[in-house]
Amino acid sequence: MTRALAIEWISSGYRVNSICPGFIDTDMTEMIKEKPDVLEQMMNSIPMGRLGKPDDLVGAAIFFASDASAYVTGQTIVVDGGITAGL
Repeated sequence: MTRALAIEWISSGYRVNSICPGFIDTDMTEMIKEKPDVLEQMMNSIPMGRLGKPDDLVGAAIFFASDASAYVTGQTIVVDGGITAGL
């Protein structure tokens, strides 16, 4: 979807990028933390060994909102503690 929108809107001068978060410690993960076996399996899948914090997403958001990404469109930054890297 990010790439499709980037292609569609580039002629209007808009850049489209996205952030793909992994398991972030928020209200959405509370029910998982109540199930020790599920939590253990999830934690074992995260190479960095911890849930992400909302603040872990800030750097990617600032990058996309800044002039540093002025020539970037159609891209996704994955912030998942290494899960998709297959570490």
